Amino acid sequence: MLTIVHLLLTGDTYPAPARRGARRNGTPLRPSAKTDLAAAPVGTG
Repeated sequence: MLTIVHLLLTGDTYPAPARRGARRNGTPLRPSAKTDLAAAPVGTG
């Protein structure tokens, strides 16, 4: 399974192959250190 998101506005591409981790423009993403959801930006759409 593979998911790819491409943001036209910024030109960023986020591929996320199953069990291999997501990347942004080839750079691996890492989880945030935030533990309180109220302090983290969350969005959909």
